[in-house]
Amino acid sequence: MRDKLTEKEAERLDELSTELPWLADWIELNLDNDLDLDCVFGCPETGGGVHLWIFESAKHLHRFFKEDEESLFDLLVAATAECGRDVPEQEIREAIKNSHPERVAKWVDEQRAKGRKSGGKWPPKNYVHIEEIGLSGSTADDLIAASPAKVVEGQAGQVLDLLFPGNPLICCGLATYSFETLSKNEWIARPNFSGYQFCVPSPMSKPRGLTRKGELSARSLDNTGPRRFLVVECDFKEKNKDGEDTPDAPTIRRLAKAGRTVKDLCAAIIAHLASYAPLVLVVHSGGKSLHGWFAAVDVDDARLDRFERYAVSLGGDPMTFTRCQFVRLPEGTRSDGKRQRVLYFSPALISPTL
Repeated sequence: MRDKLTEKEAERLDELSTELPWLADWIELNLDNDLDLDCVFGCPETGGGVHLWIFESAKHLHRFFKEDEESLFDLLVAATAECGRDVPEQEIREAIKNSHPERVAKWVDEQRAKGRKSGGKWPPKNYVHIEEIGLSGSTADDLIAASPAKVVEGQAGQVLDLLFPGNPLICCGLATYSFETLSKNEWIARPNFSGYQFCVPSPMSKPRGLTRKGELSARSLDNTGPRRFLVVECDFKEKNKDGEDTPDAPTIRRLAKAGRTVKDLCAAIIAHLASYAPLVLVVHSGGKSLHGWFAAVDVDDARLDRFERYAVSLGGDPMTFTRCQFVRLPEGTRSDGKRQRVLYFSPALISPTL
């Protein structure tokens, strides 16, 4: 397991293991289950966004601890011990509470209902339809071959320049807790821009805005401008972190017998959705999911709502529907060094106006 850690991560693991003797075994168990080590070892120093790091790390780590919130609490206490300030227990417990998946999902629905007429819960996955599309639809290789334009590896600035005409404000982040809102030209000029992980897929209206807690931030709904793209994240998992079958498992196994991978299934779903909205971009997250960027400039709420609900019924994650939600930066780099490759790109479908 240590051969997968950087020297700094290995040193930090040794330090944390004095307080958490179970940590090394836990990391080894979950490394292949999309565990983001930055949420374990990446706590910034005071002034670098400790509070936000705690929240974002708790949100990511919930699924690895399920009902064992005390172990999650212990991990976050140990991980923040050297940040340069006293971190109250209540701050950590509030972050764990507020980042719980059910609470986050409720907030997403509330935000969505504020701007939509229909509201209500998201539909369940329609596995019959998902499997039909997976068996007959495009594979990942088909999607790559059909791409109208090719992108040079690691050219995140080139892609961003085409996605956002002019010089609007864009929010990008090295991590979910470390981000800035700058002009597009400032981002492109950064020599390490392709090393960033995240971006907001709509331009920002101002450098900072108020969060739900009334705090100023470079990323909030308050300073996110009109929607430019709707991003559908597509992912399916055969096993949960405990090695148990998920509801996706039977479909994944039947598709595997037909020679179709999870990546192929995601590609087929996104290509199918392109029949209902203009597909501009498909990004491989560097993990297991694909992100489909659909043009959404001036699309009315009723039409957008129908598309979102249909996408969710096919396995789309509604989290990315929130306007200020981070998505993977095209041709950016994950925290583990993996490239976030653009598989499909159709610049002709990009609106020339913001």
